Amino acid sequence: MILNTEEYPISIGNEIKYTKEVYDCLQLLRLRTILKEYEVNLILDVGANEGQFASVLRDIGYVGTIISFEPLSKEYRLLSQAASKDSNWYTYNLALGKQNKEQILHVSDKSTFSSFLLSNSLCEQRFGKESIGDKNEVVSVRRLDNFLVEVVKNIDKMRIYLKMDTQGYDLEVFSGAGTLLKNIVALQSEVSVVPIYHSMPDMLYSISLFQEAGFSLSGMYPVTYVKPTLQVIEFDCLMVKADTKIS
Repeated sequence: MILNTEEYPISIGNEIKYTKEVYDCLQLLRLRTILKEYEVNLILDVGANEGQFASVLRDIGYVGTIISFEPLSKEYRLLSQAASKDSNWYTYNLALGKQNKEQILHVSDKSTFSSFLLSNSLCEQRFGKESIGDKNEVVSVRRLDNFLVEVVKNIDKMRIYLKMDTQGYDLEVFSGAGTLLKNIVALQSEVSVVPIYHSMPDMLYSISLFQEAGFSLSGMYPVTYVKPTLQVIEFDCLMVKADTKIS
């Protein structure tokens, strides 16, 4: 294949844009296949924001149960509105973590960058001042295993896909899964190559913990880049627990 450079002028900005579109398509294809092959019947959407991921799940044909978690009050209202038209999509205004507690969340104007961790200079340099969490909101944090047994019937029959997008807090969410790990057949985590938050765990450490819990890599898809150097900042990491595949 020869790239038409008149139609697609070569520049770092254009290259990142086109590459992102390709990887997004490949990621959705892999996600759809995982959900089918592992017979997923419950998706936990942790860090749901306004419900973008759940809407994509419906677009690619998933008809099972979705439970979305979003701690920010403003974004939760929009999430709740989006889910109100879907009888099999449930929402909760809370965060997930290792302990049940109240915790300060650093809120940014670009709400997808809000985090329990403090952003660093690269975050502002790459994504602008709106990515800096300069406001605080106290939110409720629950352990996943404690909470889910309260709201899901027949939890032992659930085959769970755990999607985590919490801006550096995914391992805390995973630690709170506890006894529910046996029901998680696949997961998705945003793993860091070049950190944009202080004390953010790196990709190799995160993946090693998932592997120790029995998960294997199924796909790695770039999310964002450092523009001048083309370094990947974060990957969406999709992993499966191979011994849970039924057929």
